[in-house]
Amino acid sequence: CSTLRRFRVPGARALAWDGRALRVVAGSVVRRVTATGTAISAITGAGRPTALAFDSQGDLLVADGGPAAVVRRYRGTRLLSTFGVPGGMAQGGPALRGTPGPTRFSGLSGVGVDAAGRLYTAMTVVPPNAKGDVRAGAGVVRSFAPDGALRWELLGLVFTDTASVAGESGSVLDVYTSRDRFRVDLSQPVGRQWTWVASTLDAAANPRDPRLGENFPGIAPRMVTLAGRRFMAVTGMYAGSIDIYRFEGEVAVFSTSIPAGDGGWARDVADDGTLWTADEGEGPITRWGFAGLDARGNPRWTRTAVARPKEFEQLGRLLYDPASDSMIVTGSTPATPTS
Repeated sequence: CSTLRRFRVPGARALAWDGRALRVVAGSVVRRVTATGTAISAITGAGRPTALAFDSQGDLLVADGGPAAVVRRYRGTRLLSTFGVPGGMAQGGPALRGTPGPTRFSGLSGVGVDAAGRLYTAMTVVPPNAKGDVRAGAGVVRSFAPDGALRWELLGLVFTDTASVAGESGSVLDVYTSRDRFRVDLSQPVGRQWTWVASTLDAAANPRDPRLGENFPGIAPRMVTLAGRRFMAVTGMYAGSIDIYRFEGEVAVFSTSIPAGDGGWARDVADDGTLWTADEGEGPITRWGFAGLDARGNPRWTRTAVARPKEFEQLGRLLYDPASDSMIVTGSTPATPTS
């Protein structure tokens, strides 16, 4: 094949063709562009357009990946209708915010429609990073009948995450990953045991949440109860700091971070909420004891140095058991060096 024509549209990130002219997203504007590259009309007020598609009637569908979280339908430049709960998963009070629903979208990134009028949407619950790259383990694809009823959905919500059980009732477990909450019913058949309860990340309300970082490594949550309240402590695949989150309803809000020190893997969040850290090479083991909550509900800590076992040249891992007030420590000794 050969290129018939080439032209440049600055900032373009999505397009659709109706057989006569292109619709191109440039910034926050959807432009109608002729085959020669001339802009002849524009749609504004479409939020943050991320994807475009035409239906069999020639109407244009525009996915809004911004806070509105809806799909808009246009005829020419005139808005005909919207599809979805305005505000999506961020809409509602503390008990509702973060919870999914068929038309409670978040981070809409794709839209399509087939010849029968069935609508298809794609969304990334965690927004793309600063480069525009979609993150692994945050995708939801849904199909809707022409009347708006949900036909099916596919969820891809975890990647290399680990999970923490926050509570259980019989065969039902309350399970958290670093970004989501699930209900797991072990009495159900394999493949039907888990249900997505909520996303604990609200990017619009908390744009500086560490979980939105480009290379966020925090995949290992630990749920703890302090002063009768639920908190989440997150460590990463490379150890590092311990990030603490408090909860406002279903949404986890970054609270504080326990520093990483000079490296190593000796990090532990004990059942009683006590935090333990140690550097790999030298220095004491540090105990971070819970010292109550501040006025905003953030936990405070008192820092105490505990002598490291003199047998070790390097510390590997540590695990504290508050029930017996004992600690298991691994590492290398002169007789058993690390290979």
